[in-house]
Amino acid sequence: MEDSNDALKTDAFDVAISTRLKKLLERLLNTLFETFYTIYKSSSSNIRAEGSKNKFYIHLARMILLTLQLLSLIFPPTLPSWESYHWFSSLISYTRFDYLFMTLSIGVIFLYIAAGAVVVPCLFLAYLYIKLYHKKPVKPTNYRITLSLGLKFTRVYAYLPFLCVFFATFKLWLLPENTLFEYDDADTSLIHAQYYGEFTLVLIVLLVALCLFQVMFLYDQYISKAKYDIGTRAHSKLEVFQVLSILVIAGNHFWIHENYPVAHFFITLVLASALSVGYVYYLPYFNVFLNFTHSAAYLTLSWGAFAQIWSYALDNGTMGFGLIVIVTPCLYLLLWEIVKRRVKLIDKSYINLESYGSLWLYELPTRLLVQEYLNIYKKEPEQALMIKEDINSLFRGMAKNYSNKKYVGLWEFAFTYSILKQDNLARIKLSQCRRAAFELEGSFHQYKYSKEIELAFHAYHEEVDFLKFRTMYEKALKFDEKCCDAQLQFWTELACEDLQIEKLEDLGYKLEKVVKKSRKLSKLLIKKYPSNQLALKLFGSFLLEVYNDSNKGNELVSRAEHEKQQFEKKMQTLGEKFNYFDNNNGILIVSGNPENFGNIESMNHIASNTLAIPIRFGLSMNISVFVPPPMNVASIHNKAMQNFILQCKTTEVGLPFSSFFIDYSSFIVEVFLQVRCVALDSYPFFIAAFKKNTKDREVILFDVEGFIISSTRGFAILTGYSDQPMNLKGVYAEMVLPTFNKLRKTYKPEQVIDYVLAGTVNKIFLKFHNHVAGSVTFSLLLATGNEEEKESWLSSMPEVTGFDELIGQEIPAAKEYTAPTYEKKGILKPPRMKSNKDCNVKFDLNPQVSYINETDFKPGKKIIGKEKDATSIQKPKVELEEIHDEEEEDKENTDKPDLVQNSAPVISNSKLIDLKDLDLIAPESYEDPNNLSSASGISGISGEIINIQQEPRKGTSIASSSNSSNASFTSSAVAQILLTGVNRSMFRFKVSFFITTVVVNMAILSMVIYMSVVAGQFQEKVVVKDVTQRRILNSYLALEGRNLYLSAVNYEISDTYETISNNMKADVESYADIVNRASKRLKTWPKGKYRDMYYNSEFMRFKLNDDIIVAETDNLMDLMRNMIEEGNILSATDASNIDNQNPSFFYLLRNGHSETLSALNESIYVLKSEERSMLTSVLNIVLILAVFAICLLIICLIVVLIPTLLSVEYSNQTVWSLFINLPLELIQEMRSRCEERLEQTHGCEPQLLTNIRVFKSLASREKVKAKAKWPRIICKMSIYYASSFLFFILFYFKGFLVYDNLLYTKPIVVDWAGQRVLAVNMVFFWLQEIKHHNQTWSYYNVIPYMRSAISLECELDKAIENLRWAEYYLLYGSVAYLGKSQSHKDLLLDKGCDIAECGFLERGLHSGIEDYIEDVSYARDLILSGQDVSIEDIRAQMKALLQLSTELRDKYISDIGSILDDTTLLIIGLTVAYIVFVLFLYFFVYIPGLNVIQREITSIWTLGRLIPIAHRAKILRTLKNNKLLNKAEKDE
Repeated sequence: MEDSNDALKTDAFDVAISTRLKKLLERLLNTLFETFYTIYKSSSSNIRAEGSKNKFYIHLARMILLTLQLLSLIFPPTLPSWESYHWFSSLISYTRFDYLFMTLSIGVIFLYIAAGAVVVPCLFLAYLYIKLYHKKPVKPTNYRITLSLGLKFTRVYAYLPFLCVFFATFKLWLLPENTLFEYDDADTSLIHAQYYGEFTLVLIVLLVALCLFQVMFLYDQYISKAKYDIGTRAHSKLEVFQVLSILVIAGNHFWIHENYPVAHFFITLVLASALSVGYVYYLPYFNVFLNFTHSAAYLTLSWGAFAQIWSYALDNGTMGFGLIVIVTPCLYLLLWEIVKRRVKLIDKSYINLESYGSLWLYELPTRLLVQEYLNIYKKEPEQALMIKEDINSLFRGMAKNYSNKKYVGLWEFAFTYSILKQDNLARIKLSQCRRAAFELEGSFHQYKYSKEIELAFHAYHEEVDFLKFRTMYEKALKFDEKCCDAQLQFWTELACEDLQIEKLEDLGYKLEKVVKKSRKLSKLLIKKYPSNQLALKLFGSFLLEVYNDSNKGNELVSRAEHEKQQFEKKMQTLGEKFNYFDNNNGILIVSGNPENFGNIESMNHIASNTLAIPIRFGLSMNISVFVPPPMNVASIHNKAMQNFILQCKTTEVGLPFSSFFIDYSSFIVEVFLQVRCVALDSYPFFIAAFKKNTKDREVILFDVEGFIISSTRGFAILTGYSDQPMNLKGVYAEMVLPTFNKLRKTYKPEQVIDYVLAGTVNKIFLKFHNHVAGSVTFSLLLATGNEEEKESWLSSMPEVTGFDELIGQEIPAAKEYTAPTYEKKGILKPPRMKSNKDCNVKFDLNPQVSYINETDFKPGKKIIGKEKDATSIQKPKVELEEIHDEEEEDKENTDKPDLVQNSAPVISNSKLIDLKDLDLIAPESYEDPNNLSSASGISGISGEIINIQQEPRKGTSIASSSNSSNASFTSSAVAQILLTGVNRSMFRFKVSFFITTVVVNMAILSMVIYMSVVAGQFQEKVVVKDVTQRRILNSYLALEGRNLYLSAVNYEISDTYETISNNMKADVESYADIVNRASKRLKTWPKGKYRDMYYNSEFMRFKLNDDIIVAETDNLMDLMRNMIEEGNILSATDASNIDNQNPSFFYLLRNGHSETLSALNESIYVLKSEERSMLTSVLNIVLILAVFAICLLIICLIVVLIPTLLSVEYSNQTVWSLFINLPLELIQEMRSRCEERLEQTHGCEPQLLTNIRVFKSLASREKVKAKAKWPRIICKMSIYYASSFLFFILFYFKGFLVYDNLLYTKPIVVDWAGQRVLAVNMVFFWLQEIKHHNQTWSYYNVIPYMRSAISLECELDKAIENLRWAEYYLLYGSVAYLGKSQSHKDLLLDKGCDIAECGFLERGLHSGIEDYIEDVSYARDLILSGQDVSIEDIRAQMKALLQLSTELRDKYISDIGSILDDTTLLIIGLTVAYIVFVLFLYFFVYIPGLNVIQREITSIWTLGRLIPIAHRAKILRTLKNNKLLNKAEKDE
């Protein structure tokens, strides 16, 4: 059992999901249709204002342009023989805008134009779609330029050029070239295809979609509009094929034309030929010349492609040129003749309708016949009728062969609506489109025409207006019932002893929404039908019984009564038989929807009484239940109605005016019946209007065997068979009338029989009547005891028949009413043309009492416009503006608190109000503002019964009968103070919180931007790489100076003199660049220790002046420049001039590794310390901004949020206390009012209060409090605060600390990496000096005194130690993890080169340095022991280590920069996400949430209007006195 229940729940859930999904898809599709309908309206708003001659010339110019643009797709040819005709192809190609711009080398401009022309309409389309989806009002003319003209220009003039420039950009992106074959190798380098290569594919898709939408949706199909708009066409099948064909041809032009020209020409020939033949064969445009021009354009293209193929076959370009230029004009003449002959061939006399193989071929003769009909329908009416019949036969052929196509119904609608001007019949034809299969274009046209027919009707139709009114009225009535039911639930819950406050609040909020919606719908109904007594009475009773607005309610009820009297007088004057708005007529609305075909969708009370069935049971029953045989079978009756819908030529069903119903008790009811078929926006409906026949006669329906099928209620009484109404169904007629069979055989039908009842002297009159329905004969027996009725039988027997006309034969058409030519005024219409049949009925002229559920007024329409007038009789004039929104009045009063009376007390910091204080106030002491008696007693704490003086109810309670404005409750001083306090608190909170959010976001942005920018500038200012590189270059110059000397003295060295000199020149140039950059940057630095070191400090340097060593002092900048200068001199010196006494050689050897190097090292130390202090100050500013933002959040919480919570909570508790402390008697009165309204107005039986335990006294309500609002606000605000603090935490750990660490350690890391390079170089330098220490040109001999190195061995040991420290710090120190990417690790520890054999670097740099130190130490020991050792292998090791160490140093710098960049992107991403999230929270969570809370409080206060005015006055007075009492206690 549980499994079956679960299965049922699952099925129900699946059905609910599918239903919701279906509704969502329908809404999305309808929104799409509404979007393009808006564009259609904006584009066709001035269709008749434009001249057709101007359109003709514009179209001709456009088609010439299109022809040349299409022809350009087969150029340029690749044949060598075409070169002499290259001017021709170029001239044609210039008509394509993209080709023109490309050849002018400004193709990128056209690309931007094309992208904008595609993207901008798409954005506006999306914006319009969103607005329409949310049902916001739009003005079509606002989109005329941005959408209508934009789409038209793109489709008509620029579709092909835009496609070409997008294809060209995409091709350049895939094949990076500066020229394209399609543009005669024009320069396309300005198009940066790499930036939007993929995006061009999106642009192509959007462009094709826009053009498809334009050709499918934005064109006119009305036959009558063809003379105004030459672009009117029947369909867009060929236009869609045209758009897609151009897409294929343009794509082939760019992708296969260059390499496979013949294939491109063949595809072009096939597609263009199909289009050219299609325009001639189907003639989609109503204008023949348009079909010719479109066909000619593609004929030109196909002929050009054929000529190119022929040229390639003969390898003769002259042949192709001649075929295109000479033969094409002849083809135009031939094509024009073919088009004219094609029109002549379409003749109904020579075409067999059954042989049509396409739906579109039916449209061609239909169009020609319609044009012929338009030409002769005034001159030759008889011939026009014949043509009309031929057109209908074509429509029948369409429906027979293509019943599933929407265009069948659309064309028939267009003919009926625009040619025959029959709106109602056109509606029925249009509704048949829903029976066809779904088709995007056809569905849009159905939607468009359903909108058009509502906006531009030809005449007023009462049944259509009635259906619209009935729809609006039933919707308003439904919500009125919901309003009553919601009130009943609210007051019932409020009366419970165990009050559930959460449930009460939900019911209160629901009640406020329903009341507001019900009032809005009633107002809309009044606005649409201002003189309808039913609408007036519904709204008036709502204001009286629900809204307690007696002034306006009584006024509307009086107006309703007045309109009813005027309408009855009008009906008596005109003598009309039927009127759908007459409450004396029964109305049945039967559905034509295939899903519930034949079911009753609506019935009024007259119909309910006539058919003897309650309305709620009669709805959804099939109408055949109430139809006499043989139509009482649902399948037969439904089929008859379906045949009428499919074949109808009029909207009035051809039924006899006098007919029968079979009521739910199976009694015959004789009525005067009129049935019409009506369709609105969806499926058709049958409206049956009837009035019960009041003639004094009874009827039975019997079969051939004499058994009674049905009878009227009084037949048994009239014949003496029974003294009570009796259903004689199934009774043998001989039992009712003993001589029945004898009478039946003796008397003929229609013969009046005088019959004396057996055993009595009473005489009645009988008459038989037979009718045949199919193969069955049914007979009627009429009986009466009235002499006047007998005389009417003798004089003229009215036709009394069934529905046999509906079976198997065409329904007789009723005569259409033709309006006279004089102008109608108001709703007064001329009387109908009287029928020859004697079936006119005199209505009972005595007015009947009407009720709220019955319709008693026909509003009517004018011929022009939509304004409805009740009658021409003068009546009290009441402006609709008087029925304004109380909510708007409350809003105005709330926004203007100064308008409150000055004497009103100010409420501040008071306790909650308990309405038990009502018993402390004597009723006599209260002065009613309306001078009406108020209640004489109220209940106190003890729960005594309230004694209220009551008067007889007249639709409202005694408490609500005061003639007071209903706004008095919300516009009072107390209410204004309360509501204004809530509104102001909420407003202050929103503004303050928004300002806080903005300031915090600005602070966060400032933090991130400042830290990112300063970090970038800090990296630039540090210039760590340059600072470390210059000391390396300084060392290089010393070593290369020694190498130059060794080479000059012919010492064996691996490098030649020229190589060493060139290397030295390169190093000098690099050194000079670094010094120049430093000089420029130092100008921007503030004055301080670091800048003074470069310009104001003094460092020793030594030079050789006339063989004498001279010591001088210079600043750091001059030291570096001197090194550069001496390096330049030495590198340019000839080898023969280099000796011990060379000043440049001496300068480099003496200063390269001594005081100058020490000065450079000192500058690095000062730089790091200065930048550290600067970095600390920068990061402190960031921390200050973060602390400021956090403090601002805390201040907002304390100063703004908490007071707002207190204010809102106080107001919420105060408002709910008004209802929680209401006396039980008042609650019961309100509940009884709801029950009465449900019973009297809606016929519902409300739930009784017997099973509910009610509270006994107000003392039990003292502890009942409303649900607090502050937790909801706190929960939502906690999201903001939690996300804010989470952001600050992430910012600190993922941003601030990372920046601090990287920016601090980067100079250190780079310094040690440079130190490693320097140490490698210095180790070899000192080793080399040790090797040559015994030579005449040794270090000691070149620098005999004032030398920096006391011992060469010590200098070598120091250099080795520096190398070991640098390697250890970079490998194991605190900054060892920085910058170590996988490639860095591989070079450091795995393999030090990319080749197969790396030698000593096979195991990485670290291992190579260890080997290098070991080899250097070993060579030193051998040299010091007196052995001659070659160090060239160590020189090679030194070069390899220098290269790899420099590479790793650069990797450190780049990797650290990458980490900083990634961190910056992460922080910026987090910041942007945080700001977006916060703004989303504010606008989509906080503002709506606060508005909901504010609306809940104010809405519950406005529910006080449901309380009777007299009680409301006491409540307000209690509020006032309670506040005064609190104030007095506070003063004491």
